Amino acid sequence: MQTVGLIHTLEQCLNRMQTVGLIHTLEQCLNRMQTVGLIHTLEQCLNRMQTVGLIHTLEQCLNRTQTVGLIHTLEQCLNRMQTVGLIHTLEQRLNRMQTVGLIHTLEQRLNRMQTVGLIHTLEQRLNRMQTVGLIHTLEQRLNRMQTVGLIHTLEQCLNRVQTVGLIHTLEQCLNRMQTVGLIHTLEQCLNRMQTVGLIHTLEQCLNRMQTVGLIHTLEQCLNRMQTMGLIHTLEQCLNRIQTVGLIHTLEQPLNRMQTIPQVSYAATAPELSDDRRYDFFSRVVPPDSFQAQALVDVVKAMGWTYVSTLASEGSYGEKGVEAFMQISREAGGICVAQFLKIPSNRREEDFDRIVRQLLDTPNSRVIVTFANDEDIRGILNASRRANQVGHFLWMGSDSWGTKQSAVHQLEEAAVGAITILPKRATIEGFDAYFTSRTLENNRRNVWFAEYWEENFDCKLMSSSKKDDTSRKCTGQERIGVDSKYEQEGKVQFVIDAVYAVAHALHNMHRDLCPERSAVCPEMEMAGGKKLLKYIRTVSFNGSAGTSVTFNRNGDAPGRYDLFQYQMSNNTPTGYKLIGQWMDTLQINVEDLQWPSGEKDAPRSVCSAPCRPGERKKLPQPHRMPAHPHRAAGVALPWAVVPVLLAMLGIVATIFVMATFVRYNDTPIVRASGRELSYVLLSGIFLCYIITFLMIAAPDVAVCAFRRLFLGLGMCISYAALLTKTNRIYRIFEEGKRSLAGVFVWFGVDPPNTMVDYDEQKTMDPQLARGMLKCDITDLQIICSLGYSILLMVTCTVYAIKTRGVPESFNEAKPIGFTMYTTCIVWLAFIPIFFGTAQSAEKLYIQTSTLTISMNLSASVALGLLYMPKVYVILFHPELNVQRRKRSFKAVATAATMSSRLSHKPSDRPNGEAKTELCDSVDPSNPAVKKNYVSYNSLAI
Repeated sequence: MQTVGLIHTLEQCLNRMQTVGLIHTLEQCLNRMQTVGLIHTLEQCLNRMQTVGLIHTLEQCLNRTQTVGLIHTLEQCLNRMQTVGLIHTLEQRLNRMQTVGLIHTLEQRLNRMQTVGLIHTLEQRLNRMQTVGLIHTLEQRLNRMQTVGLIHTLEQCLNRVQTVGLIHTLEQCLNRMQTVGLIHTLEQCLNRMQTVGLIHTLEQCLNRMQTVGLIHTLEQCLNRMQTMGLIHTLEQCLNRIQTVGLIHTLEQPLNRMQTIPQVSYAATAPELSDDRRYDFFSRVVPPDSFQAQALVDVVKAMGWTYVSTLASEGSYGEKGVEAFMQISREAGGICVAQFLKIPSNRREEDFDRIVRQLLDTPNSRVIVTFANDEDIRGILNASRRANQVGHFLWMGSDSWGTKQSAVHQLEEAAVGAITILPKRATIEGFDAYFTSRTLENNRRNVWFAEYWEENFDCKLMSSSKKDDTSRKCTGQERIGVDSKYEQEGKVQFVIDAVYAVAHALHNMHRDLCPERSAVCPEMEMAGGKKLLKYIRTVSFNGSAGTSVTFNRNGDAPGRYDLFQYQMSNNTPTGYKLIGQWMDTLQINVEDLQWPSGEKDAPRSVCSAPCRPGERKKLPQPHRMPAHPHRAAGVALPWAVVPVLLAMLGIVATIFVMATFVRYNDTPIVRASGRELSYVLLSGIFLCYIITFLMIAAPDVAVCAFRRLFLGLGMCISYAALLTKTNRIYRIFEEGKRSLAGVFVWFGVDPPNTMVDYDEQKTMDPQLARGMLKCDITDLQIICSLGYSILLMVTCTVYAIKTRGVPESFNEAKPIGFTMYTTCIVWLAFIPIFFGTAQSAEKLYIQTSTLTISMNLSASVALGLLYMPKVYVILFHPELNVQRRKRSFKAVATAATMSSRLSHKPSDRPNGEAKTELCDSVDPSNPAVKKNYVSYNSLAI
């Protein structure tokens, strides 16, 4: 038919074959078309089948082509369908293949698509599968890809998912992998992501895992990474987590484990003593805060007053030095010259630079170090290169301790170093046990094979850790015979930690399951809190004979041994025990040896005492240079708001006072009590003035005026409100009491200024700044305001009691509203003032809060008590008249006295009195009461 040009008849033939039900002839047609080489007609056939609506025949075609072994035609069909633009048919085929159960064909298609290089179609299929809702097929694909060994395709999938922006599919993938139990694939994914350089994807993974709540998967990931030897990847993970700000993600796994009591044998970080964050954490070793206290005691005992500090970058080093500096500040008498950090990616030139910086303060010979042994070796080597052997006196924390590796081949540079270690002892019997361990009798330890390789520098047949150049392990090696062995110093604490939990469980079983040998239901349901209670109350003698106890924070008591590294002809070179610290220092001064044969402890002081005719001069950079412009100010943006409020308040107060003076004889001014009003306005004015004194440059006069006016303005204001209905002398009595208290304060503690360096404290002494301030404490400020606050509370109580008085006494309600609002202002002030006591911006916040609170208090009184009166005086003078309700008797009395008054009624604004006579009333005749008129609105 093709030869004679009847190609169109083929379409008609297909149509007619469908019409007469010859569907089986289609199979024969396909077989014969392949036999005669009409493969191109297959494409046309598919196109035309779609045109005539034979989409169901496509499914049958796939089934039958598989049956007759035309699987290669399927690949060609996919290639040609893509060529002719039938990509939409791919979605329909996926849907229908799922409907008819052809899921196995999906695997074959993935394999063959990879073979023929159709990897780009994988991205399109992911996009379209998500579009048509075939997300479950993604799980099946991951399972089957792992089955057929297409693990590399997973990497490509992650790369392409990120490329096309399908990052949400990655989250779904992690969720579903966890659901179907493919947790091992996650490990492989991390390994391969690191191999192909997708380390940034790890950060995105952590971010998104936190978003979708897969925090447990993070814990499993860290555990498995450690198990399979990816410990370096863990460090990178921690670094990157901190870099992208996911430090809280590291705490979340700890928080999730907080309901399980933990007993540590090595963790000494001071922050673990925080019982609010790590309430289920205990340890049998003392925290570094005890260690820092012990080092401070040694420095003071040696008479050293000028020291420098050196820390390895990280939590241990920086927190340790911070604790040392904090305790030394509290103890007094120790000045820290420099605080230097060794970077984590240190190089040889970094150590040389640190030594040069230490030499900038040559009088500070003592260097307190919180550093690991590698950094200790680096700094000792750098001091030797700088020819400073014997100049520096090193003090090392427990990370140095008695380690030989820290001073190997650097003994001369380390002579005289004083180190510290938690009190420990060699455990008898452990050496015999450990040296008898072999590969055959210690299979339960999964890391023992790796230790065996490292210890004997050989390679096991089943191991891939060592390179091929290493010799083969025979398995007959013996620890301590074929290699060096020294008992690890933390063995004692490991044993004590295990026994602490064992004793707690024993006591718990004894109390909850008496007379029963097995675990009872009460103990199974006890929970972590009850077990923690038993752990914290254990007390027993540990493996070294010392008592094992815990304080309320779960810390062990501080017990340390002090060592000094000594080298002499009479004694062997090494660490010698020179004392101990158990809450107090005990040191044998006679056993100390110093570099260069010095008999006495070398001096480490800032400067020698001045001799007659000499004066002290602090060299740079420790003395800040004098400011070249004495009159130049410092920008204080925090003072803008208080100053603005104070200026507006002062203007408003002066305006109100001027208005009252101008209309001094009007009824509103007289009714409000002129003298009391002027006194109250004076107190309000003083409350505004104190703002400028609080932000002014401190000197003796300014500090004196601060004490004088800080409480005086409020005292006068609230005393005036409290005695509003009493005589004026009461106010002066209250003012005298306040002034008397201030002058007594002046006599006991004269005003003075001081430079406070704690306000701007910094870990680097070179960046230290002093703050000039008045010598007054927070408690003294509150005490100076205490009397005024007492008056304020009393006014509030009376305002509540008088809230229901008749309307004639209309001052009660404004006073009440004033006091209610003022109480709210000061209730907000107190927590802010004391809550910022530890803040670095304490001075700015407390001063701003105090001045704003006083401005608001004065503004409330000014606005609620006087602004309505000023408004009536200026804008409604017709209301500024004396009004009162009078009884008939009062009206009659006024009528009999009417002859003494003017009989001409007048209506003058702002207080001129007017009279109205009642000529028809006879006060001697009671019967007239029957026909009287109401005078309720009579103006007198």
